[in-house]
Amino acid sequence: VKATDYGLKNLKIVAKNLEKWTTPQGATYDDLEELYGELLSVYSRYINHVAAVVGGVYETRANKGQAVTPYQSVPAARQKRALEFLNQELWSNPNWLMPKMLVSKFSDDGVLDRVSSIQNRVLKRMLSASRLNDMNSIQETLAVAIKGSALGVGGLLEQLGNDLMNLSAAHALNRNLQIHWIVQLKELSQDDKLSPSVASLVTQAMDQTRAKAKSMRKKGDPIQRAHYQYAFELLKKDD
Repeated sequence: VKATDYGLKNLKIVAKNLEKWTTPQGATYDDLEELYGELLSVYSRYINHVAAVVGGVYETRANKGQAVTPYQSVPAARQKRALEFLNQELWSNPNWLMPKMLVSKFSDDGVLDRVSSIQNRVLKRMLSASRLNDMNSIQETLAVAIKGSALGVGGLLEQLGNDLMNLSAAHALNRNLQIHWIVQLKELSQDDKLSPSVASLVTQAMDQTRAKAKSMRKKGDPIQRAHYQYAFELLKKDD
């Protein structure tokens, strides 16, 4: 996480100076979009490197007689630091990736969907049935590196739900992400490959998210109220 943090700090400097460093006076902006796309690709690689820590396993080659355990769960404390990093650098409206004056020089339809898709891909991978099933199995059956405990599926869903649903609905990027979270939960709840013990936690996360959306339906401006009403309707239980 620390190395990625340094990398992102440097990437933010590049983003701030992208036009200045790559487009000389009198040149067109034809290459700027390609360079911007490369910046997004680097950002995505950094983020995915950290996301892999969540639900991760340390693998060490070992022979019998060595004081080494070949497979150990990444400690919960390190996984939680990774989640905190993702909340700060991925979920929390990364406006530095979408400076209006820069984007307006190479795109006629903006880049909201491009940035949103990075968030959605990471969330989708973290919430795949196979990954959650593995995470549940790892917690139950693998030793933990160093001292401590593994992060369980319940802890992951609780942290993601808090981080995502507490984002400000004043921003379209955040509204998109919150709806994607809800859609992912709904898809998981209908996935017959999901372990029963994991399915119960997904149902709990849906209930908590629905309660949050219900409590926010009459708050904020008309756009925010419409957003939370929509979120609530997506999770509304049939009578």
